[in-house]
Amino acid sequence: MAVAARLSQQQFSDIPTLVRALVGAASKTFASDETLYRIVFDSRSQNPVSNQIGLSGRHRIFAAYREALLPFLDGVPKSRAELLVRVSFHLLAAAIVGKARVDDGALADLSWNVLESEIGTAAIAYLETSIRTGAKPIRSTKNKDIGDEEGQMMRDGRQLSRSVI
Repeated sequence: MAVAARLSQQQFSDIPTLVRALVGAASKTFASDETLYRIVFDSRSQNPVSNQIGLSGRHRIFAAYREALLPFLDGVPKSRAELLVRVSFHLLAAAIVGKARVDDGALADLSWNVLESEIGTAAIAYLETSIRTGAKPIRSTKNKDIGDEEGQMMRDGRQLSRSVI
Protein backbone atom coordinates (compact mmCIF):
# COMPACT_ATOMS: atom_id res chain seq x y z
CA MET A 1 0.00 0.00 0.00
CA ALA A 2 2.89 2.38 0.71
CA VAL A 3 3.92 2.62 -2.94
CA ALA A 4 0.40 3.26 -4.29
CA ALA A 5 -0.26 5.81 -1.56
CA ARG A 6 2.95 7.70 -2.36
CA LEU A 7 2.03 7.84 -6.05
CA SER A 8 -1.53 8.95 -5.35
CA GLN A 9 -0.42 11.77 -3.06
CA GLN A 10 2.03 13.40 -5.46
CA GLN A 11 1.73 15.68 -8.47
CA PHE A 12 4.21 14.93 -11.24
CA SER A 13 5.66 17.46 -13.65
CA ASP A 14 6.82 14.95 -16.24
CA ILE A 15 7.25 11.25 -17.04
CA PRO A 16 10.78 10.90 -15.60
CA THR A 17 9.61 12.32 -12.27
CA LEU A 18 6.69 9.88 -12.17
CA VAL A 19 8.77 6.83 -13.11
CA ARG A 20 11.50 7.72 -10.63
CA ALA A 21 8.89 8.23 -7.90
CA LEU A 22 7.38 4.78 -8.55
CA VAL A 23 10.64 2.91 -8.68
CA GLY A 24 12.05 4.91 -5.78
CA ALA A 25 9.03 4.25 -3.56
CA ALA A 26 9.01 0.55 -4.46
CA SER A 27 12.75 0.19 -3.90
CA LYS A 28 12.59 1.90 -0.52
CA THR A 29 9.57 -0.16 0.52
CA PHE A 30 11.09 -3.49 -0.50
CA ALA A 31 14.52 -2.65 0.88
CA SER A 32 12.98 -1.79 4.25
CA ASP A 33 11.97 -5.42 4.87
CA GLU A 34 13.49 -7.71 2.27
CA THR A 35 12.59 -10.86 4.19
CA LEU A 36 8.89 -10.00 4.31
CA TYR A 37 8.70 -9.12 0.62
CA ARG A 38 10.71 -12.18 -0.37
CA ILE A 39 7.99 -14.27 1.30
CA VAL A 40 5.10 -12.26 -0.16
CA PHE A 41 6.44 -12.45 -3.71
CA ASP A 42 7.93 -15.96 -3.58
CA SER A 43 6.82 -17.58 -6.84
CA ARG A 44 7.03 -21.04 -5.27
CA SER A 45 4.56 -20.10 -2.55
CA GLN A 46 1.30 -21.95 -2.63
CA ASN A 47 -0.10 -19.69 0.08
CA PRO A 48 -3.27 -18.07 -1.32
CA VAL A 49 -3.16 -15.30 1.28
CA SER A 50 0.38 -14.25 0.30
CA ASN A 51 -0.48 -14.54 -3.37
CA GLN A 52 -3.55 -12.33 -2.90
CA ILE A 53 -1.57 -9.74 -0.92
CA GLY A 54 1.02 -9.49 -3.68
CA LEU A 55 -1.56 -9.37 -6.47
CA SER A 56 -3.70 -6.82 -4.68
CA GLY A 57 -0.68 -4.59 -4.05
CA ARG A 58 0.39 -4.73 -7.70
CA HIS A 59 -3.15 -3.82 -8.81
CA ARG A 60 -3.25 -0.77 -6.51
CA ILE A 61 0.20 0.36 -7.63
CA PHE A 62 -0.71 -0.13 -11.29
CA ALA A 63 -3.94 1.87 -10.88
CA ALA A 64 -2.06 4.77 -9.26
CA TYR A 65 0.69 4.65 -11.92
CA ARG A 66 -1.85 4.51 -14.75
CA GLU A 67 -3.81 7.45 -13.35
CA ALA A 68 -0.63 9.52 -13.02
CA LEU A 69 0.86 8.55 -16.43
CA LEU A 70 -2.14 8.86 -18.77
CA PRO A 71 -2.26 12.69 -18.65
CA PHE A 72 1.28 12.75 -20.09
CA LEU A 73 0.11 10.58 -22.99
CA ASP A 74 -2.68 12.92 -24.16
CA GLY A 75 -1.37 13.12 -27.73
CA VAL A 76 -1.15 9.34 -28.05
CA PRO A 77 -4.10 7.29 -29.36
CA LYS A 78 -5.99 5.85 -26.37
CA SER A 79 -5.34 2.16 -27.09
CA ARG A 80 -1.64 2.83 -27.64
CA ALA A 81 -1.45 4.95 -24.48
CA GLU A 82 -2.95 2.08 -22.47
CA LEU A 83 -0.36 -0.27 -23.96
CA LEU A 84 2.49 2.11 -23.07
CA VAL A 85 1.22 2.26 -19.49
CA ARG A 86 1.00 -1.53 -19.22
CA VAL A 87 4.37 -2.28 -20.80
CA SER A 88 6.27 0.40 -18.89
CA PHE A 89 4.68 -0.75 -15.63
CA HIS A 90 5.64 -4.33 -16.38
CA LEU A 91 9.26 -3.35 -17.04
CA LEU A 92 9.39 -1.73 -13.62
CA ALA A 93 7.35 -4.31 -11.72
CA ALA A 94 9.10 -7.34 -13.19
CA ALA A 95 12.52 -6.04 -12.20
CA ILE A 96 11.43 -4.94 -8.73
CA VAL A 97 9.53 -8.16 -7.95
CA GLY A 98 12.33 -10.24 -9.49
CA LYS A 99 14.83 -8.64 -7.13
CA ALA A 100 12.45 -8.94 -4.17
CA ARG A 101 12.07 -12.66 -4.86
CA VAL A 102 15.86 -13.08 -5.12
CA ASP A 103 15.24 -15.65 -7.86
CA ASP A 104 16.62 -13.55 -10.70
CA GLY A 105 20.36 -14.10 -10.86
CA ALA A 106 20.79 -11.02 -13.05
CA LEU A 107 19.34 -8.74 -10.37
CA ALA A 108 19.99 -10.46 -7.02
CA ASP A 109 23.39 -8.88 -6.41
CA LEU A 110 22.37 -5.35 -7.41
CA SER A 111 21.68 -2.85 -4.68
CA TRP A 112 18.20 -1.36 -4.56
CA ASN A 113 19.72 2.02 -5.48
CA VAL A 114 21.37 0.62 -8.62
CA LEU A 115 18.20 -1.24 -9.62
CA GLU A 116 16.15 1.91 -9.03
CA SER A 117 18.41 3.96 -11.27
CA GLU A 118 18.81 1.45 -14.09
CA ILE A 119 15.25 0.18 -14.42
CA GLY A 120 13.91 3.72 -14.09
CA THR A 121 16.18 4.85 -16.92
CA ALA A 122 15.02 1.92 -19.10
CA ALA A 123 11.31 2.63 -18.56
CA ILE A 124 11.77 6.36 -19.17
CA ALA A 125 13.66 5.68 -22.40
CA TYR A 126 10.93 3.30 -23.56
CA LEU A 127 8.18 5.84 -22.91
CA GLU A 128 10.04 8.82 -24.36
CA THR A 129 11.07 6.90 -27.48
CA SER A 130 7.52 5.66 -28.01
CA ILE A 131 6.11 9.17 -27.68
CA ARG A 132 8.80 10.72 -29.89
CA THR A 133 8.16 8.18 -32.66
CA GLY A 134 4.47 8.97 -32.62
CA ALA A 135 3.78 6.06 -30.27
CA LYS A 136 3.61 3.70 -33.20
CA PRO A 137 4.92 0.23 -32.49
CA ILE A 138 8.14 -0.60 -34.27
CA ARG A 139 7.38 -3.26 -36.82
CA SER A 140 9.71 -5.38 -38.79
CA THR A 141 9.61 -4.83 -42.53
CA LYS A 142 10.20 -8.58 -42.82
CA ASN A 143 6.49 -9.25 -42.26
CA LYS A 144 5.65 -7.67 -45.61
CA ASP A 145 7.60 -10.41 -47.40
CA ILE A 146 5.96 -13.32 -45.62
CA GLY A 147 3.27 -15.32 -47.41
CA ASP A 148 -0.22 -13.82 -47.42
CA GLU A 149 -1.84 -15.87 -44.64
CA GLU A 150 1.23 -16.02 -42.39
CA GLY A 151 2.03 -12.33 -42.85
CA GLN A 152 -1.54 -11.33 -42.06
CA MET A 153 -1.57 -13.55 -38.98
CA MET A 154 1.65 -11.94 -37.72
CA ARG A 155 0.35 -8.44 -38.44
CA ASP A 156 -2.86 -9.29 -36.56
CA GLY A 157 -0.88 -10.74 -33.66
CA ARG A 158 -2.37 -14.22 -34.02
CA GLN A 159 -0.36 -17.31 -33.18
CA LEU A 160 1.20 -19.22 -36.02
CA SER A 161 0.85 -22.98 -36.08
CA ARG A 162 4.48 -23.32 -37.18
CA SER A 163 7.57 -21.26 -36.65
CA VAL A 164 8.33 -18.53 -39.16
CA ILE A 165 11.91 -17.32 -39.06
